[in-house]
Amino acid sequence: APIYDCASCLYPQLTDERIAEIIENTEEMEARVFVFPTSALKINDKKARFFKNKKFLKSQKIEQNLENGDIVVKYTVTNFNEITSFILSWLPNVEVLEPKELKDEINTMLKSARV
Repeated sequence: APIYDCASCLYPQLTDERIAEIIENTEEMEARVFVFPTSALKINDKKARFFKNKKFLKSQKIEQNLENGDIVVKYTVTNFNEITSFILSWLPNVEVLEPKELKDEINTMLKSARV
């Protein structure tokens, strides 16, 4: 039997209006299906050494060493579910820099006490 999806798997926590906009825009739809999102996290100086010494996810790449000891780490993931719990486990020592949708999802989870 065919499986129908409301497109919520593309990016959880999007509004119905935003999902409709994405579905109607072929270029954006293809980007969300065929291009995996890159997530950038800023790790504070207290925990940066852990990320320098261990690769937590296969796609982990340290992009930048900041003067204050913080680092910027990037990950490529197929969906936010792969990284959401990882981010939550490192709070308050990690900040989501991009993409905005992931940052919004984490903030929504924290505000609704779903963590």
